Amino acid sequence: MRIKDSDKSLEWQQSWKREYEKQGIPSSFRDTPAHVVTKFYSWLEKRNFKGDQAADLGCGRGRNSFYLASKGFSIIALDLLQENADYVMHQARSKKLPVMAHAQSVASPWPVDVHLPPSSAGKKNG
Repeated sequence: MRIKDSDKSLEWQQSWKREYEKQGIPSSFRDTPAHVVTKFYSWLEKRNFKGDQAADLGCGRGRNSFYLASKGFSIIALDLLQENADYVMHQARSKKLPVMAHAQSVASPWPVDVHLPPSSAGKKNG
């Protein structure tokens, strides 16, 4: 899903594009997931919680999406930049991970009607 040119977030898109071009956000270029995401997953795991779906808002280049997808979640990933959504989709396909990425503002209605790919957790459990 592409952001329409009429979207009021166009100015924000340009700001984020500039940040990515100058690589001004170091965490955006890491491959490893955020520490808080791995800690949260460990917390869930200790409680035998079996997740099914998760959303990654402001997914950037998808590091947290890929981590959670590798743990059995189906992911819907949203980012303001089309370039990031395209990158995430390409990587998800090549890694065979259940991640669907969309470019849009998180302030716009989410594409919740999108059918997420089945998670590996769903295949194992049922």
